[in-house]
Amino acid sequence: MAITAQDKQNITGHAGHCEHFFIFEIDEEGKFQKSSVEINEENSLHNFLHGDAAQFENHFIKDVKILLTQDIGQGAIKKLARHKIAAYIIREDDPETAIQKLVEGTLEAYANEGGGCGCGSGGGHHHEHEHEHAHHHEHEHGHGGGCGCGSGGGHDHGHDHDNGGCCQNH
Repeated sequence: MAITAQDKQNITGHAGHCEHFFIFEIDEEGKFQKSSVEINEENSLHNFLHGDAAQFENHFIKDVKILLTQDIGQGAIKKLARHKIAAYIIREDDPETAIQKLVEGTLEAYANEGGGCGCGSGGGHHHEHEHEHAHHHEHEHGHGGGCGCGSGGGHDHGHDHDNGGCCQNH
């Protein structure tokens, strides 16, 4: 699991341009180990997702199943889902609290209702904006949020999210 942490302390937004990620490995007992990954702008998720898909094998994100962030565009969520990576918008600030809530099944994930190119800017590339995050999930199992398709819940693909839908992350 990866968490965006541009400031190297807190969960941050704008996942596409983040250059610091915490990586958490969670065992079956819910215990976790934390490490960090530093990347440069050239290797950012934004550039990776807009680049050659063949680069996937060389990018750190290939080993991630879940990405937690405070902001990510719908286009990025969908592209990550094609690589079987579920991306979720959360409001937690502390990475370890987020992981603990994830393990407990109480982490809330929110949908990004923004539009535009998918970078989350709402249509332009002036990145001073706010998003409405009204949709959330609370799961009883240990890998919360969304249906597993990576969309964070803000979509329609023929199943009911309120009853667990197609959740594949447990």
